[in-house]
Formats: sequence, C-alpha cells, structure tokens
Amino acid sequence: MSLINKMIIDFETKAFQKDKGIFTVTQNDIKNNENIWTILFFYPADFTSVCNSEILDLNKILPEIKKENIQVFAASCDTVYSHSAWVNQNETNQAIKLTFLDDKNTKISSSLGIYNPENGLAYRGTFIISPEGIIKAYEIHDVKIGRDVKEDLRKAKAAKYANDNNSACTMKEIGR
Repeated sequence: MSLINKMIIDFETKAFQKDKGIFTVTQNDIKNNENIWTILFFYPADFTSVCNSEILDLNKILPEIKKENIQVFAASCDTVYSHSAWVNQNETNQAIKLTFLDDKNTKISSSLGIYNPENGLAYRGTFIISPEGIIKAYEIHDVKIGRDVKEDLRKAKAAKYANDNNSACTMKEIGR
C-alpha cells in the first residue's frame, strides 16, 4: 500500500542536535503553520560507514535545504545517546547541524513500513512531507544501498513547487 498523501502518525520522541542538546520532537514539528516542508531521512544505525557518509553529505547541503524553507530530521532506531556519541566522536561529526530523532521504540519507522524486526534496523527511507503532515514523496532502499542527498533535495523542491502551483513540476521549474 502506498504512503503517498497519507498523514504522518502522531508521535513524540527525543531528539538530539549538537547546538541544542536533547529535546522533544512531535508530529507538530512536522505539521506546522510556517509553510516549512520536511525531509525525514531514516538510516539503519549510527557508527556505520554508509550511514556516516550520507549524513555528512546531507549536512553539507543543509544551508541550501534551509534556504528552500525545508527542515531535515535524520532518524534511526538508535537512542539520542547513541546519536550524541556519534556526533561527538570526532571533529568532522561535531560540525553536523542536523537534528537526529530517537526511534528506539520503532513507532515511526514501523508506521512508515521501513522497520525490519529481523535485524532491528530501519531500511534507508527518505520521506518528503508537506507542512500539513502529508507524505508527498518517498523512497526506500535496502540497508546496503546509499542515497544521493542532492536528489532528495530536488524531490522536496519539486513537491513544494507542485503543491504551491497546483501543477506538475519539471526540472525547469526548480532551476535544474
């Protein structure tokens, strides 16, 4: 069953961001009145090579993402304490400005159909969510297949354009 045009579930979880420490995030941080779109970026686990490179790549384009009025939440089935330990392990990671969600209880990943109970990990899932909390695009990969974060940004920009203009979006409309 497709998740397109489905509402993100109600949730409350802990989050970690280097500059803010540990705090609470709910679905209301995704459903918002400020017309901010969301990229929800699930990865299997902290302290793995492919996950680290994707997170670092995502962090590199974070200023461009924010310029587009898009927020990013990175998430895995790790705790905020694992996220904090990973971010604080070296200078490169300490520069990461992303917000990491704790999905140790697997509520969010299970609701999105990406939790694998056989290994306790989430598949790599990228979800583009409107300010109303509606999933407009998503992509799911096996844990061994990395993603192109610039393509994730392109899809978010396309979803915003299509929504704002009530029309289809080509590469031309989003400047590519």
